[in-house]
Amino acid sequence: MNRPIPVPLRRTSRPYSNRIEPAKLTGLNSVSKPLGNERPLIIPHHIHPIINDNIDVINQEILKMSSKSAGERRCTRYKLKNSIRERGTSAPSRAIQEFEDGQMVHIDIDASLQKGHPNPKFQGSTGKVVGQRGRAYVLSVRDGKSMKEVISLPQHLKPQKY
Repeated sequence: MNRPIPVPLRRTSRPYSNRIEPAKLTGLNSVSKPLGNERPLIIPHHIHPIINDNIDVINQEILKMSSKSAGERRCTRYKLKNSIRERGTSAPSRAIQEFEDGQMVHIDIDASLQKGHPNPKFQGSTGKVVGQRGRAYVLSVRDGKSMKEVISLPQHLKPQKY
């Protein structure tokens, strides 16, 4: 059976301190009942089987479990997924398309090609071609109140139809 281990707590000896620390453990039998004004701290068994003297270790492990990843592709489960008809390699005509300066284009990220795509937050936005860097195009895209420069390969762009 998986039961949490109760740990007796004691106040620190430092004055003006409200911090509660776990008491020293001599064995599991000694932690079954709290002594005096001590109250048991129930800690799940999967965090730490035997608690050290420092409660900060437990707090750090709890924070590790709840921390969120912050990668470049986070929150893109559906943005960077091709539909069933679009799966596989994309058409070569998308790679060789050319745009002129001042032309309006839509950003449509092709998930089958990971190189040269803009940040996923610009998926679906429209911008103006400002220049070219190698094979990639530099776009001017509105992000809220400010204008941002976005660099993208032509595979991730579609010309705007008027």
